[in-house]
Amino acid sequence: MTRTALPALGLFALISLSVACDDKGSSDTASTDGADGTDGTDGTDETDGTDETDGTDETDATGGTDPTYSFAGSVDVASTLDGATVCDGSFDLSGSTYTGDCEGCDFLFEMDSTLADDASTEDCAWDSLVAYTWSYATDPSITFLMGFGEDFVMPGYYYDYYYTNLLFSAYALPDQGYPGPYYLAFLGSDESEAGSATFDGTTLAWDFGYAGSQTETVDETYVSYDCGAYVYNYADAAYTGAAASSTLPCESTGVDPTDVVDVWEITTSGGTVNLTADTTVAETAGDLAFYLNDDTGCTITGGDDNFDCTETPLAYSCPSASIDLDAGTYQLVVYGFGSCEGSIVDYRVVVGGDTTYTVNLLQDDWIRYETLPYTVTAVGAGEITED
Repeated sequence: MTRTALPALGLFALISLSVACDDKGSSDTASTDGADGTDGTDGTDETDGTDETDGTDETDATGGTDPTYSFAGSVDVASTLDGATVCDGSFDLSGSTYTGDCEGCDFLFEMDSTLADDASTEDCAWDSLVAYTWSYATDPSITFLMGFGEDFVMPGYYYDYYYTNLLFSAYALPDQGYPGPYYLAFLGSDESEAGSATFDGTTLAWDFGYAGSQTETVDETYVSYDCGAYVYNYADAAYTGAAASSTLPCESTGVDPTDVVDVWEITTSGGTVNLTADTTVAETAGDLAFYLNDDTGCTITGGDDNFDCTETPLAYSCPSASIDLDAGTYQLVVYGFGSCEGSIVDYRVVVGGDTTYTVNLLQDDWIRYETLPYTVTAVGAGEITED
C-alpha cells in the first residue's frame, strides 16, 4: 500500500490521521504488462492472471466487473454548548461507490448530504465529520467519504491497528490528484468507547458521540485591530506622571497571554500622553505588555519590552508608549506574558504628558475568555443496495 502526502484541509480537529490508501489511478499490473515472455505474452496470450487493473471497471478472470453499491439513509445530529442545545437537525444521506481504492473497506461511499429538518439556533455550525456537509463555504472539490470495514486494518509505522465493524468519515480531493481516502474520524467500532456501528447485510447503523471544551470570548474583548488606526510605538524609556498600582496573575489561564487583563480608563484633554507599566516588587516581577484603545474600542497602539523594569523579571522588560491623542476616554489594557518571580505580578501604571488626565481601574483581572463544555452526537442508519 502506498503512503501519499496528506494535503492541508485546515478545518478538522477531532481525529486526524494522515495514512492514505493506494491511489486508484496507479497500476498494479506486472511491469511488462503481466507477461513472462517477450512481446507481452508467454505464448498463450495470457496476462497477469485476471487482466486486473486498479480502476473501477475491475474485471475478474471471466471478464466480469466488481459490483457497485448505493447508500440511502439519514443521520440525526445534535450538539450542545455549556448544556444548551445549539445544533439539532436531520440530514438525508445518499452515497455511491467511490472510485478510489481503500484496503480493508467493505464499502466506501462518496457522500451527498442534505439538511432535511432543522431546529438549531442561529449559532449552529454543523460538525462536518458527522454531517458530511460544510457549515461554511469552502473548496467544492473536497469530497466527503464514508467507509465501513467489518475487519479493518490500519497500517501503522511500527505496527498495524485492527478494528472490527469500523465506520469512518474521510475526505478526498480527486480533482487535485489526491484520491485518498484521508481519514478524519472513526465514528464507531467494536473497540471504540465513542460509538458503535453495525451492518446486518442490508442496514448500516451507527451511534456516535464525543465531548470536549472550547473557549468563548466574553462580552467585552478590549482589543480590536480592525480599525486601521494602529500607531507603532518606538518608545525606549519609562515616563513620569501620576501612578496607580495593581496586580495580575502570573500565568494566563488558557488561550493566549492576553486572556486575563487589567483595564485602566484614562481621560485626557488632548495632547501627548505618555504611558508606562513597570514592575515594582522584586519577588513578584513579571513580563508585562499593554495596548491602548480609543473610545470606539479600536486598538490604536501598544507597548512591550521598551525599557528595563524597576524590578527585573526572569526574562524581557517593561512596556511604555508616547502618543498624541484627541480629547476623550481611552482604555489601557495591561496583561502578562509570564516570566514571573512569583504567582502574581505587582506593577504600577504611570500616565503623564502635556495634558490633563485621570486614571481609573475599570476592570481588575478581567477574564477575556471562558471555557465551555460541548457535546456532539450523531445517530444514523441507511440501506446498502447493489446497483
